[in-house]
Amino acid sequence: MNKNLFIIILLCLLLSSCWQPQIGKYYYPPYENYYKKIRQDPDNLDLCRELAEKCTKKKKIEAAYEVYQYIIRKAPNDYKSYNDVGYLFYLKANSTKADLKKQHNYFSKALENYNKVLELKPDYARAKFNKGYILQRLGRSQEALALYNEALKLDPEIIEANNNLGIIYLCDLKDNKKGYDYILKATQQDPGCIKRYGKAYANLIFAKNINKIGTITLFDKFKILNAGVKNADCTDLKEYCETPFYSYTPLLSKDITSPAKEFPFKKKPQSVKEYYKLAKYYEENYCHELAIKYLDLCIEKDSKNYEAYELASDVYSSNANENRNKQKANEYIDTFLELDPDYIPALISVASRYIEYRLNENQEWEDVITDPKFFIYVDKIYKLEPMNPWALYNKGKYYQTQKNDFEKASEYYIKCKMVDPEYKKQVNKRLTEMGKLK
Repeated sequence: MNKNLFIIILLCLLLSSCWQPQIGKYYYPPYENYYKKIRQDPDNLDLCRELAEKCTKKKKIEAAYEVYQYIIRKAPNDYKSYNDVGYLFYLKANSTKADLKKQHNYFSKALENYNKVLELKPDYARAKFNKGYILQRLGRSQEALALYNEALKLDPEIIEANNNLGIIYLCDLKDNKKGYDYILKATQQDPGCIKRYGKAYANLIFAKNINKIGTITLFDKFKILNAGVKNADCTDLKEYCETPFYSYTPLLSKDITSPAKEFPFKKKPQSVKEYYKLAKYYEENYCHELAIKYLDLCIEKDSKNYEAYELASDVYSSNANENRNKQKANEYIDTFLELDPDYIPALISVASRYIEYRLNENQEWEDVITDPKFFIYVDKIYKLEPMNPWALYNKGKYYQTQKNDFEKASEYYIKCKMVDPEYKKQVNKRLTEMGKLK
């Protein structure tokens, strides 16, 4: 009797496990740690969402779709997952341009998901924008126009909606003035974030041209190049875009729409680590003013956080930064060195700056790298850390080019590539020049 009961219980457990949502058919090996953690904690939907977002970013559509379906089975009212599944179908549609029937089917699937989102959360601005975009792609511009306007009423900060409205007025309704006004508004909503509004800026140049407004400056063109707009070419205005205008595609639930109000993680940052993470996010998205704002807060909380000083210096040095300022970039590193005169990365940064300064004076490279002032930094770093690869490499150059002591130079070079294999190519070139490569 007990044996039969045990068998019945075992069968029930096996059957119940079969009905549980599963992940793994479209397993993506690089994220094995995520799969392992989800197997250990199958109800951790935040972790599942993180995995789905990462798979989406890598364009692993099937793997992402499987994880989102798992989340939806566990939480049927999770409107954000439906929104992101809609984006996956948009990606599929975009990858099947040659087959119009398949593309139409994928767009229809995307619409189904965006409709589901709006059924669950009627005031979700992103879903209204996303649905509008799909309808615009299907040639239903009037319906798209209405949805973009609804999205803007719910969230006036969606620059993507203003941009796409501008395209409808310019291309479909032939209202050039109104189209220009919408696109201009899109570029003015977030002027500190070049990458985010790069498409709108490219469109603005076309709209200016059509309306014969103003002139196109070299900086206008430079902005487009740094925003990553395809086929941007400073020599010919017609080559800026693949098509006359650029639309913004559907937004994921995690995509940034208004940097001043939304963050790439759930809660408002409070710790030094969180401030730095946010600043790094903005820096990667060319939102330079916002990056500096949070780096300064990071430094305010921890005055010896060199990573923050270094990133702030990089932001001010970036060619893509409209407010590029080398003096401010240098000030961040100098300030940190005042706090910690022996911090090696900061010393290397100052030494590299000196090389750049001398090269800008049209000095020969070999003269610059053997300059006594430069070698003050090399010697100091070597004394602080005798196995520092940067110092070893530059000590080798000194003995090779200044002293003609190839034996001594070889010692430093060989130590350098042993400590840091990334120097191997440079070191081998130097050893070959001296006839010392074995």
